[in-house]
Amino acid sequence: RFNIKSIFINNPFDFNNIRKLANKKREKLYPKNCLKLISIGRMTEQKDQITILKSLLILKKKKIKFKLLLLGKGYLRNKLEKFVNENGLKENVKFLGFQSNPFSVLKQADIFILSSLYEGSPNVLIEALFLRKKIITTDCPTGPGEILSKKVYGEFFKMKDYNQLAN
Repeated sequence: RFNIKSIFINNPFDFNNIRKLANKKREKLYPKNCLKLISIGRMTEQKDQITILKSLLILKKKKIKFKLLLLGKGYLRNKLEKFVNENGLKENVKFLGFQSNPFSVLKQADIFILSSLYEGSPNVLIEALFLRKKIITTDCPTGPGEILSKKVYGEFFKMKDYNQLAN
């Protein structure tokens, strides 16, 4: 892109440790018979979790049973919680904050959602892939496209397009 000669070095992952942490006993966080959704990341403009929440309004209108767990902390948490409360999503969305072991939570989910406006190398996407989660992610300029082999290993939606995400 900038005509700079460079090499790409992948982040190292300890997949044995991820597997071990994912298998740790934890209380059931999702009710039975619902779509189990999860998003993990800082609650900032970059991560754009508001798009996920807007898409859930469409799912609710279609009478689809779902539960979204949001892991992470950040300066937008209060704004996101306010949106959830004002739009009747309190029963469907749970904020878990920062988790020292997010893998035992991720393991319980059906679908991992990444709603970022931009990324470098989103480690959480690789971790979700390793734990064999279905993935829905934005088509942001870098990161998800390379990791998911140009849409082979996940579904993509346009950034900020909550209608497309809901579909």
